Amino acid sequence: MFKFKSISQFFFSSIIGLVVIPLVANAEINDTETNNTFETSNNVTVKNTQVTGTVSPLVFVNNAPVSFTIPNLEPSEMFLAWTDNSFSGIDTLLGTFDESLNLIDFGDNGSPAGNEYGSVITGRVNSDGTINLGVTGYPDVDFVGNTPDEGEFELFVKLGTHEFTDLEDEHGEHDENDDDPLADYRTEDGYYDHIHGPTVDLDDFDYSFAGEIVQDDRIPGTLDFYTFENLTPGEVLMAEITQGDIDSILGLFDDEGNLVYADDDDGVDGLSLIPDILVPESGAIHLAVSGYPDFQFIGRHLEDGDYVLTLEDQDEDLVPEPLTILGTGFVFGFLPIMRKISLHK
Repeated sequence: MFKFKSISQFFFSSIIGLVVIPLVANAEINDTETNNTFETSNNVTVKNTQVTGTVSPLVFVNNAPVSFTIPNLEPSEMFLAWTDNSFSGIDTLLGTFDESLNLIDFGDNGSPAGNEYGSVITGRVNSDGTINLGVTGYPDVDFVGNTPDEGEFELFVKLGTHEFTDLEDEHGEHDENDDDPLADYRTEDGYYDHIHGPTVDLDDFDYSFAGEIVQDDRIPGTLDFYTFENLTPGEVLMAEITQGDIDSILGLFDDEGNLVYADDDDGVDGLSLIPDILVPESGAIHLAVSGYPDFQFIGRHLEDGDYVLTLEDQDEDLVPEPLTILGTGFVFGFLPIMRKISLHK
């Protein structure tokens, strides 16, 4: 696409004769090189104001998900499963799988055991008489092991139900006409006792297992560094992720590779934008694209997808495109119209 630029410079530099407004092409270049660091930045010439790229997520090397199989059961029988993360506080995800180990469903939080990050799920015994369960850590909803969480947990399974068993009231039932039905729970000081505990019987289960997710290593995700060269010192530019299917982070760096500014979602549709970039004396702008929440630009993110990065004049979007003007008189006659267009946008 061609975009019209620098209209104010044109009007004041064009006095007589036949004038054609210069056009600048936004030539797209594909990011095909390894440019994960400032030192390996892709160099972009001044005519290339748009680049496309892809970021891939951080990969965790661990033993997640941890799998469990209960065989020789009655097909279609209901069951209830939950995790207890009291040992480590791990934020678990609990999944059920069919006979071919395809994911059926998963549960995140809701377990009455642990610190509220344990998981609960219900289901039915598979047609081959098995219950196949897997435990991983958040946010690994695909159960492929991409989780930063680690720690010990316990897994419990109860057959024949989709609900927990209510705890029996150790004080017995209260009379409906009792003025204070919670009287038996009050201490001598008048405070309630024994009413903040669990409301279900967590000791009522048929199977229990112990497991642990262990992190062995992690492979950083990819990100892209770009150096836009041969720019005019003193220019004011704007960098923006104009398209993308990732939660982007856009960073601006100085000539020594120090992070100057980073933006998460100031652009359109929650993408990233950095305005008011003053081109330094070196004539180079250094940018990096990563995924949330990698504000350190080291590949610590789980985003996976494509994006389009543009670097253009700060006021470029205020000017229509493309345009050719003939003659000095037409130029000065057209100037007031252009000003009105700019003011009403």
